[in-house]
Amino acid sequence: MNTLKGLCASKGIGIGTAYVYVKPFITIENNIITNDQKETEINIFNNAIKKSSDEINNLISISKLDDQKHVLTAHLEILNDIALIDETINKINNDNFPSDRAFKETVDSFIAMFENIDDEYLKARGEDLKDVYVRAICNIKNIPFTDSLDTLEKDTIIISKDLTPSDTIKMDVDNVCALVSELGSKTSHTSIIANNLGIAALVGANDVCKHVKTSDVVIVDGFNGNIIINPDDETLSSYIKKRDEYLQHLKDLEKVKDLPATTLCGETLSVCANAGSVDECVKAFEQNASGIGLFRTEFIYMHSNHFPTEEEQFEIYKDVAKSSNGKYVKIRTLDIGGDKELPYYEFDEEENPFLGLRGIRLCLKLKDIFKVQLRAILRASAFGTIQIMLPMVISVNEILDTKKLIDEVKFDLDKENISYDKNIKVGIMIETPASVLNADELAKNSDFFSIGTNDLTQYILAVDRGNSNIANLYDTFHSAVLKSIKIVIDSAKKNNISCGMCGEFAGNDEATKLLLGMGLKEFSVSSSKVSQVKHTIRTNKISDCANIFNEYL
Repeated sequence: MNTLKGLCASKGIGIGTAYVYVKPFITIENNIITNDQKETEINIFNNAIKKSSDEINNLISISKLDDQKHVLTAHLEILNDIALIDETINKINNDNFPSDRAFKETVDSFIAMFENIDDEYLKARGEDLKDVYVRAICNIKNIPFTDSLDTLEKDTIIISKDLTPSDTIKMDVDNVCALVSELGSKTSHTSIIANNLGIAALVGANDVCKHVKTSDVVIVDGFNGNIIINPDDETLSSYIKKRDEYLQHLKDLEKVKDLPATTLCGETLSVCANAGSVDECVKAFEQNASGIGLFRTEFIYMHSNHFPTEEEQFEIYKDVAKSSNGKYVKIRTLDIGGDKELPYYEFDEEENPFLGLRGIRLCLKLKDIFKVQLRAILRASAFGTIQIMLPMVISVNEILDTKKLIDEVKFDLDKENISYDKNIKVGIMIETPASVLNADELAKNSDFFSIGTNDLTQYILAVDRGNSNIANLYDTFHSAVLKSIKIVIDSAKKNNISCGMCGEFAGNDEATKLLLGMGLKEFSVSSSKVSQVKHTIRTNKISDCANIFNEYL
C-alpha cells in the first residue's frame, strides 16, 4: 500500500481500478520561414482555426453534460478571439515564424498572463486556453486529435497529467468514479466535470502518473487529498463505508436544491452564486440560486484586443439580466490591476502591484473607459434587477466620485430617451483594512456591502496569498479576519443595508456556521456549492451558530 497527496478539487470517495491516460507530446521547432512562405503559413493557420472550430461545434452538439457545453462554447470564443488570431498572424508576418511556432508563442504569452493572476477562477481560464491550443496545433501540424476514454470498465479511476474538455467530452462518464491529475487547479475543467458528476477529484498530484499503473486498485479521498494505491483489506473496508455514507449525503442535498434557505429558527437567507459569463449565470439559476452575488466583468476585457465597446458589454449584461428571471445580479465593475493585466493596456511597473493601481482606482483614473461600462450596465438594468458593485473601495470619496459619473451617464441616457433603472443600487466590496475600519461611514453611502474574503484575508494578515513560502499563514479563520468580518456585518445592520460575502470562505461548511452566527444574510458561492450551503443553513439555528462563533474566538 502506498499513499500520495493531491489537492481536493471535488469532494467524494472513489474506489476502483486505475487507468493511466497519457497524451502525445507535440514538439515545436524554433525555425524561421522565408517571406515567400508567409502566405502559405497564414492559410495553414486560418484553415486550422476553421477546422478546430468545426470540431468543437460538433463536440457541443454531442455533449451530454451542460457544463461541457458551457466550457466548449467558451473555447469556441477563445479559438476565434481576434487578439489571438491577429497576434499569431503578426508573428508570421513580422517575425518570420511558421504557423505552429507563431501560434505557440502567442498562446504562451496569453497563458502566462492568466497564470500570473492570483485568482483561482481566472487562472483556470488559462487551462481552457491550453486545451484550445492542443487541438489547433494538431490541426496546424496535421496530427490526429483523438480521444481514448470512450470505452472504460466500471469503477474506473482516470489518472492523467491533465484532463481537458476535449479529453472528457467522449469520456464514458457512467463508468468513472474518480479523476486525478498532476496539473490543474480547484477551478480547472477536471474540477468542474467532477463536481458535475458528483465524484471525487484531486489535482496537483505531483508525479502520480509515475507511481500508479493501469489496473492498480486505487482509493481517491476527495476530502483529505489522499491517493491510496493497492490498499489493504482494512483500509478498503473503511473507505467503502465512508463512500456509501457520502453518497447518501448527496441524495439528501438533491432534495434541498429547490427549498428555501431557512434556518431551524425560521429565518430565510439568500444563497447566491458567483459567475463570470452568461452560461454560468444560467447554471446558477438551474441550481435555484437566490441571485448572482458576484458577476465578474474582467473576462469581457481580457478576452478582447481592445477596451470593449458599450454595445459589446451591453449585449452581455442584457443577456445576464434576462437569464435572472427577476432575481438580482450584482455586476462588479472592472477589477483589473494587481495580478490581472490586459494585453492592450500597458500598466506602469509597480513595486507592489497589489497595493497599486487596481480596481476602483484604475476605473476612476480611466474615467472615459469607466463611463462606457457604467452606461452599458445602466442600459442593461432595464431588462432585469441589476446592481452595481465597486471593487477595492477604501474611502467615501471613491463612492461619491463613482456616483457622480453614474449621474452623468443617467443624464445622457435621459436626454437620449433610453430606459434604465433609475433607482439602481450601488454597493461596494469590503476587501481592505481601511474599508473595515471605515465600514460605518461607507455604509451611509452604499446600498449594500459584499465581503471579498480572498483579498481581505491577505491584507488583514499582510500575507501574500500567492506566496507558497507563507501559504500556511494565509488563514481566513484567523481571529483578526473573523473580527473584521463581524465589524462589517454589524455596520451594515446598523445602517440598514444588506451585507453579503462573495469570497471562497462563504462556501466553506465550517465557515458557513460561523457566518450564520455573525449575522450574515447573503452567501454567494460557486454554483456547485449552493445546495451544500442551503443544507447547512437549513440544519442550524442562528443562536447555536452565534455560540459557536463566540467560542471560536
